[in-house]
Amino acid sequence: MLILPIGREKGILQRHAWVTYSLVALNIVFFLLFCTGSTDQERGELVRGWRSMISYLRDRPYLRPPVAAAHLLPSGLRDRTPRPDPSVAEWKVSREQTTLDEMAADVRRRHYEVADVRLAYVPAVGAPHTVLTSMFLHAGLLHLIGNMIFLLAVAPFVEDVYGRPLFIVLYLTGGIGATLAFAARYPNLVAPLLGASGAVAAVMGAYLVRFALSRLDFLLIPIIFLPTWHFRFSAPALVVLPIWFLEQLVSIPMEGGSGVAVTAHVAGFGYGFLFALLMKVTKVESRLVQPVIEKKTTWRADPRLDRALAAFGGNDVETARREVTALLSERPSDTGALRLALDIARSRDEHAAVDQLGARLLSAHAAAGETVAVRDLIDELPPSAAAQPLPQFLARAAAFAERTGDRPLAISLYERLCEADATVNAIPSLVKLANLRRSKGDIGGAREALVRALDHPACSPEWRRKIDNTLSIITAG
Repeated sequence: MLILPIGREKGILQRHAWVTYSLVALNIVFFLLFCTGSTDQERGELVRGWRSMISYLRDRPYLRPPVAAAHLLPSGLRDRTPRPDPSVAEWKVSREQTTLDEMAADVRRRHYEVADVRLAYVPAVGAPHTVLTSMFLHAGLLHLIGNMIFLLAVAPFVEDVYGRPLFIVLYLTGGIGATLAFAARYPNLVAPLLGASGAVAAVMGAYLVRFALSRLDFLLIPIIFLPTWHFRFSAPALVVLPIWFLEQLVSIPMEGGSGVAVTAHVAGFGYGFLFALLMKVTKVESRLVQPVIEKKTTWRADPRLDRALAAFGGNDVETARREVTALLSERPSDTGALRLALDIARSRDEHAAVDQLGARLLSAHAAAGETVAVRDLIDELPPSAAAQPLPQFLARAAAFAERTGDRPLAISLYERLCEADATVNAIPSLVKLANLRRSKGDIGGAREALVRALDHPACSPEWRRKIDNTLSIITAG
């Protein structure tokens, strides 16, 4: 079973979360540049050789720390002065020193070749710069995807209310604090610590304080190998995030054998929680951040839109159309202008224009993350123009519903689209409708949609082969 956070219910952002998107991109770039060139076997051999070298030196205080790998030694060993031992023969000291130097040379070579370990934080060694670089490295693709999904679910909203500079401070200091907390618990650990989970946990902790009563959307996939069989549900942040934190807390005693830095998760979450409480108590957000954001995001209508609205209200449709057309030629995704242009087209019963403008307005709302506005438009437009087909609008509305996991709405919209569209585009719509019905267990409905696609006069041989194959699978199942 897989449960994935996919955002906040009815979440509307004042502006694009560019810092969050940049962090995701940076994590992906680091992964591609530094985490894909080495194998788990190479990493394991490096760490084992590293530990052996440190243990060999620690057990022989009369040996000189190897210069070749001085930067890979704990500070206590790196600066240690050899203490002669009269009980150990000189020839043996010389031989063991040679062995140690060879081990150091091998570890140094492997360390240079394994880029992600070279940039990861190792508690026993320190290396201050790796505290930062380790936050952008990941142990594998699933590790990266998991962290980025959680980051995208909550970070845009925290960035939206804290502003970009303060959000960067939260993210970076949260990740650094989580790393140092883990290092304090395991100061002698010779193993790379990498991943953005500490920083992500800090953002989650801040989200709990700032949006405790909001509801988070989740996608539940009961069987991982059947991703089309999924359910969408929401739960309050005040319930979900504390449960996650408690789960991490009780897992701390078992983290030694799990390979997961649970301590970093707990420390990061706690740091973000306290950070947000401090922002709330000191009123930094309300006094310093929010006025700046409001100044940048306060919407001011274009004078042409004001004139167009006034003209349309006074039944001067041609003036309204001229003003809004000029505005849309410069700003084609302006939702206010698109809304007015749509209303003008509807007042004149220009059904082709209604279809085109409705599709453009839906796309503009979706691109801006205005989910509620998209759903309101879907509820509003088709019923008021039921007598006329709206294939462009219905196609985009159905795709939106499918993309956001609302299968019942997607099925309803694809059904109406297949009735409204008599062109060749009806064939892929019927196939999508069949797949959606099949995913809900409606095998008869899926078969009916596929048969309709086969009977369509524009059904090409290629489509016919695909549909026949699908029908064979359904029949066999």
